[in-house]
Amino acid sequence: MQNKITILLFFMIFFQSLWAVEIVPTSYTFDQATGVGSYTYHDETGRQLIDGYYGTAPWSANLGNGNAYEWVGWVNKPTVNIDFDFTTAKLINQINIGTVQDHPGDVVIPSIYIYSSTNKSTWNLVTSRSIPESTAYDNTYQTISFTGLSISTRYIRVSARFSSDGPWTFLDEADFYQTAAPALTVSNTNFGNVRVGSSGNATVTVTNTGNAGTTLTGNIGAASGSEFSPVTGSQSFSLAQNQQATRTYTYSPSARGTDSTVVSVTSNATNGTATLTATGVSPVYSSNVAPGNTIDFGVVDKDVTTTRGLTIQNTTPDADLGDLTDLTILSATISGVDAAYYSIENFIPGTRLSKNATTGLTIRVTNNDHLVDTRNAVLTIVTDANAALGTTGNIYTYNLTAYLVPEPSSYIFLSIAGILFCFSRLHRKSHNY
Repeated sequence: MQNKITILLFFMIFFQSLWAVEIVPTSYTFDQATGVGSYTYHDETGRQLIDGYYGTAPWSANLGNGNAYEWVGWVNKPTVNIDFDFTTAKLINQINIGTVQDHPGDVVIPSIYIYSSTNKSTWNLVTSRSIPESTAYDNTYQTISFTGLSISTRYIRVSARFSSDGPWTFLDEADFYQTAAPALTVSNTNFGNVRVGSSGNATVTVTNTGNAGTTLTGNIGAASGSEFSPVTGSQSFSLAQNQQATRTYTYSPSARGTDSTVVSVTSNATNGTATLTATGVSPVYSSNVAPGNTIDFGVVDKDVTTTRGLTIQNTTPDADLGDLTDLTILSATISGVDAAYYSIENFIPGTRLSKNATTGLTIRVTNNDHLVDTRNAVLTIVTDANAALGTTGNIYTYNLTAYLVPEPSSYIFLSIAGILFCFSRLHRKSHNY
């Protein structure tokens, strides 16, 4: 009879494993001291209730480790609470408790109550099985099985109770199974090309692709890197089958180039990651005179206007991406104490340059003076480089300078040459005398 029960128990566990995943607790504690009778019924390893070694009937049998070794027993303890800790929240769909009876006056089958808790302070009754004390169970091994559960929790309490008979309660194993498991699927979008000085969004989405009746719980983590946000905190989720949760991230590039960030997802099923990629793109401003340098008009005669040209080009090395790489010349102004002497021609505010396109500005200086003087001013070009399209970004300046004379410079030159010639003749005559 013993061999038949042992073989039956083996096949029950074996076939169960084909369709269920066993969730083994990390540890457990019980609130009543174990007893000693004909044999010692202590929990010798601290893991005998979860070690996979099953007892049999009669309970005193020696299955290779010593008489009644597989059993943990309590005497004269009408209620024994055993608290199992899974470290993190786990989904439990089935619980099997192994016990045994010889007769109601000695070892009896207990009633079992199942509780759950997230903090071990408050316990919630999940289910129970009341076992009447009856001779029908004499010399039998019993597996008290609770199926169809959906407990997502860190702690489970198994409370073993008997009413009047006894006085012994024996348990050999507590098995916890996940028969309907949630499954984590992580997907994401990418930022793609984002203009420097603006921002773009991407998302991470988690889906419960597990069985019906399951709940997937967990957190979507933060991004990392100075150009991504958010970089702190997490977003929690609790999802039934096929439900989704999404977290949005922002990329704000400060320079051209490729970037990426890795987002971690944790759950009661598995953990995952998502890599979000991005590329910062931008127009690039260049001109035939380097910004910050001087545009020199030289000597400008009275009543003469002199011009200089400034060619501006968008030399972005990025592809021609339209709004993402176009350069807008928002304004061109001249300032400074001598700004009135200068003017700009051939400029339309808001001129937009695609990749490699150019525009030319004509800058004029007019001499209306009767004085010899240097006239200085500053040309300021406002663009949307390193900013969102059409908004103020990089500003470039050029120094303007011109030397103004009151008479045509050729006349002045001839007059100076004539004076020097006359002075030279007089000097020679004085030496002759």
